[in-house]
Amino acid sequence: MVRLVPKGHWIVVLRSGRAVRIAESGLTVWIPCLERCVPLRRETLRLPLAVTGRSAEGVDVRLWGELALRVVDPARAAETSPDVLDVAADETERALVRLVSRTDLISLTDLPGHDHGHDDGHDDGHSRAAIEVPGVRLVDLRIDRIEIELTACVLAAVTAAAAQTK
Repeated sequence: MVRLVPKGHWIVVLRSGRAVRIAESGLTVWIPCLERCVPLRRETLRLPLAVTGRSAEGVDVRLWGELALRVVDPARAAETSPDVLDVAADETERALVRLVSRTDLISLTDLPGHDHGHDDGHDDGHSRAAIEVPGVRLVDLRIDRIEIELTACVLAAVTAAAAQTK
């Protein structure tokens, strides 16, 4: 069979789960039942981010933002999953939930990609929310909004943390 490579994509031809060809443009030929075609985006994919987790104090935290993923090795990415960017997005969300669970309320603004209002030249924390999906790289992670419900428990936790820092 013949397949046209869409603009801005690769077509990775897999045989027995291994990449045998990568087409960047034009037509590609593949053998049905013996081979499988996996289309992958060549450009960076930006996705909305919505994560709910629990802080180190046990407080529910909701994060909203955006993440950007890019396929950097199409052969490894296609061998991982036909929906490798979805897998990477899910893994990023799970990594953020784990990170929030180890973070106290006072330190929530130190989460990766959260806008501190300045550029100090330091690592923005992507490495703390690193993903391990072969062939895919987390290009950008931005947290625009952090929400917690203001309760007596939250106020007590923040007061106790502030007292410890003095």
